[in-house]
Amino acid sequence: MIPDRNHDPGIGESPSSAQEHNSTTAQKKHVNGATAPRADHMVLKTFFAASDLAKLRRQVARHARTAGLCPARLDEFVLAVNEIATNAVVHGGGRGHLELNRTDAALRCTIVDQGPGPAHPDPCAPHPPGEEEGGRGLQLARAFVDDLTLTNGAAGTTVTLIVLLD
Repeated sequence: MIPDRNHDPGIGESPSSAQEHNSTTAQKKHVNGATAPRADHMVLKTFFAASDLAKLRRQVARHARTAGLCPARLDEFVLAVNEIATNAVVHGGGRGHLELNRTDAALRCTIVDQGPGPAHPDPCAPHPPGEEEGGRGLQLARAFVDDLTLTNGAAGTTVTLIVLLD
């Protein structure tokens, strides 16, 4: 659930002031008395609104490139994230929350909004012929990532995108 902007000081942060975690300190944990890299660490955590989408795309691209996503897949991943972030703004209450995590083998981007989510049983299924234009963001996002999951709940909608690193 995304807290109310008026009650959570972090909500007002734009992507430029979001918490970006230093991977050298964020990836350490104590294992059997030794310091070891974590298998999963956060590289970007931010709230966003419509006015933040361009900056959000640039941040996701920068972090994905740094994480080792090959150039051939970078633009597709950023496009997929943008489609889901745009859906959060348009259908999910005007804002969303994004977390980008890196594992040893993949990037995982989770976007949460306050919307009810799609009413269709399978929102990523192809649209029947003759339906109106638009409404294909989930389908497009799914085509550009290795895995996409969507969960609707009382608190909103969560979409998780996973792209494997080469």
